[in-house]
Amino acid sequence: MSAFVLEKTDGSVKVVSLGTGSKCLGKNELSKDGGLVSDSHAEVLARRTFLLYLYGQLSLLGDGQESEVFEKSETGKAHLKPAIRFHLFTSHTPCGDASIIPKDGDPTEPPNKKVKLLSLPDVHRTGAKCVPGGPQDPLLPGQDYHTVLAIRTKPGRGDPTISLSCSDKISKWCAIGVQGALLSMLVEQPIYLTSIILPSNCPYSEESMVRAIVSRLPKPCSPPQFFRSTLEFIHCKVPGKPCPVSLLWSDTKHLFGDQCFQVAVDGRKHGLSKAKATTTAGRLKVCKAELHLTFEKVSSKLGLNFSKCTYRQLKDKADIYQNRWEIIKSNSFPEWPKKEAGFEEFPI
Repeated sequence: MSAFVLEKTDGSVKVVSLGTGSKCLGKNELSKDGGLVSDSHAEVLARRTFLLYLYGQLSLLGDGQESEVFEKSETGKAHLKPAIRFHLFTSHTPCGDASIIPKDGDPTEPPNKKVKLLSLPDVHRTGAKCVPGGPQDPLLPGQDYHTVLAIRTKPGRGDPTISLSCSDKISKWCAIGVQGALLSMLVEQPIYLTSIILPSNCPYSEESMVRAIVSRLPKPCSPPQFFRSTLEFIHCKVPGKPCPVSLLWSDTKHLFGDQCFQVAVDGRKHGLSKAKATTTAGRLKVCKAELHLTFEKVSSKLGLNFSKCTYRQLKDKADIYQNRWEIIKSNSFPEWPKKEAGFEEFPI
């Protein structure tokens, strides 16, 4: 489970978005119409529901109402109110580089008790695989099993995924903002995380978190702080088969009504027949096609109209965001793979 938490100007806090999940679609399951969510890891779903929360707050401004986080500027865009902060809580160490954590080597005694051996220094494993063309895991015993600072894709059973690890995605959010390309055209400044918080009952190393998320960021930057709670996350699932179902919620009842809470499976709404699963009725509010539609509606309310175009063309209109990302990517993430052609060319 992951959640984005708003810290208001008075110091009070509230959860504004939430997601659960640990599965991804394989490469051959992806849709080219933007109707399926390919990555259902909790951190990614929480961030997508956070985008809905931001759209909801911008929609309030467009309706002439007060937003709890935004103010409207003379340009028509919005900016954050002073002292507004956002925090990310996640119940487990992000997959990928942040999960490569040193283990404590304990002395081990062989059965004959004649010689006392010291176990090899070792690290916790990650199932995320290094992307082709970049550094690869040596797969040697002990601490040399993994390489670090490599761009990785999430593991998949059978059909491999092309979804990048949560460590890599969070690092990107910290480099260029969690708002993404579309919202960068509606808000004046990137929106950054103030902190990332994990519970006490999961593998944790601040050194590994800093390495995976912060060390690759360009300088100067404003990286998040990392904290480990003294409390356990009591709802952790015991090790076993990943749950195929995800829960999504955002504080957007004024915008989406009952659809501010949705249950997902295989990147679509849960509980629909196969005939309806691939229709608009089966779409989650956080899929690319629905985010495209929400952007069009909210930008029109703000008087920032964009000509009808494909999702990819719309993202390319965010030239300041895209130019900055290209510079950061070439310097800090040279192995970051390009999205395959055809997967973002759908119209509104």
